[in-house]
Amino acid sequence: MDVKKAHKGLIDNVGRRKYFRELNPKLLEKPITIDVSSIKNKKKVLFIIPNFRWIDEDVNAIWDMVPWNLCQIAAVIEDISSEVKIIDAHKEKLSEDELAKQIADYKPDIAGITVLMDQYAGVAPITTKLIKNISKNIVTVLGGVYAMANPKRAMKDKNLDYVVIGEGEYVFKQLIGFYSGICDLPERGICFRKNGTGELENRGHSEFIKNLDDLPRPAYHLIDFLSYYNKSNVRNGIDRPRYYPYVRIITSRGCPEKCSFCQVPSLQGSYFRHRSPDNVCDEIEWLKKEYGIKEIIFDDDNLLTNTKRAKKLFRRMIERGLAMPWQYTSVAVFRLDTEMIDLMIESGFRNMNIAIESGSERVNRDIVLKPLDYDHAKKMVAYAQKKGLFVAANFIIGFPTESWQEIRETIN
Repeated sequence: MDVKKAHKGLIDNVGRRKYFRELNPKLLEKPITIDVSSIKNKKKVLFIIPNFRWIDEDVNAIWDMVPWNLCQIAAVIEDISSEVKIIDAHKEKLSEDELAKQIADYKPDIAGITVLMDQYAGVAPITTKLIKNISKNIVTVLGGVYAMANPKRAMKDKNLDYVVIGEGEYVFKQLIGFYSGICDLPERGICFRKNGTGELENRGHSEFIKNLDDLPRPAYHLIDFLSYYNKSNVRNGIDRPRYYPYVRIITSRGCPEKCSFCQVPSLQGSYFRHRSPDNVCDEIEWLKKEYGIKEIIFDDDNLLTNTKRAKKLFRRMIERGLAMPWQYTSVAVFRLDTEMIDLMIESGFRNMNIAIESGSERVNRDIVLKPLDYDHAKKMVAYAQKKGLFVAANFIIGFPTESWQEIRETIN
């Protein structure tokens, strides 16, 4: 292995994301305005989660995923669509034939497919082929991390019409508006083939949504909410909830840190955007009343980025009587202080999972690029344990140029 070349490749990966860091403030999008009353022919929309078991039956590689992303987009497009439906073929363990029958019965005009990881990429062309075999007129759209990171690869599928690149709420809404005849195609955030030529046109990453409070609550009425949240998935882990029903909530997007191995800056941006504390508490209150939730898992990329905002959120949970058991599995230990930990515990925090990555200062400083102070990290862990928190940590070994001695430092 050429470690110098590998190390250069790792650092170049950071450089490729520099575009997003520099232009993030210019890529902030406001809600699009569409005159719904002018739509004469509303489109019928179907969202699909393929069954990942079609290509992988390893229980250790299969994740049960709640379609929060589809519920969020569905909430944005409901007013512009004649009908919106979500089919979770993975959860329902549908065969290809069973999914095809449901698609044929529903007769959608536009079908949106989500694939989270590269390892599941193969289910996308299986699904688009099922759709186009039913009708060539159904518009197929692929979103999710796989498509966003690999639009050119995804578009090799001749049955796929569009890839959405970036945050899809407004992009998908405008795409529906285009097929409803009331607006143009989105200027950013899509990849498609030009009419007649077959040549790909990649319009780049979508603008990042600035004010997340503008987004409506996820359209959970389109799924059987409690069937997802009244039990845990098959995996055992430190984020396994203890109380049911639980819920996963995302309160912010983006992360300004520069960890070299992380895709978040190129997907969600480095410009940290967050929902207001009261907006988050309103959702918790609604979920508690509507579904009786008893535990929360926050799924933010970096919940603690803005420490003042994070503390205010925890205070508002306490003040509004919404303190309940909650977890967060990506704690940035360098954002912690004793006041933060106290507020987290008082608002219901129980398990802490921190990312240390390496026990070698050189590896963290020069390769991982994580702003970690080991002395501070040890103090925060000791304080958290003293307060009764269970603390786990993440480590990675085998970075390019990492020596056996540095690996031992991590183990120690």
